[in-house]
Amino acid sequence: MRFEEVPVDDSFRGKATREFHDYLEKNGKVLIAVRKGDDIIIRPPLDSTLDCEFAILISQNDR
Repeated sequence: MRFEEVPVDDSFRGKATREFHDYLEKNGKVLIAVRKGDDIIIRPPLDSTLDCEFAILISQNDR
C-alpha cells in the first residue's frame, strides 16, 4: 500500500464527497483526506460538498 496525493478532477468538484469516495473505492483506493491550499481535512464528511484541489489517498502498489 502507498499514500499518494492526486489532483481532484473538476468533474467531482461541487458534488458530494461521497460520490468521489465511492469512485475511488471502486478503483481500489481509499480517501484519507482532502487539501485546499494549506488546509487539510482528514476524513472529510461524506455528506459534505467536495471543494478541494487535491485528495490524499491510499492505493495498492503497482507491481
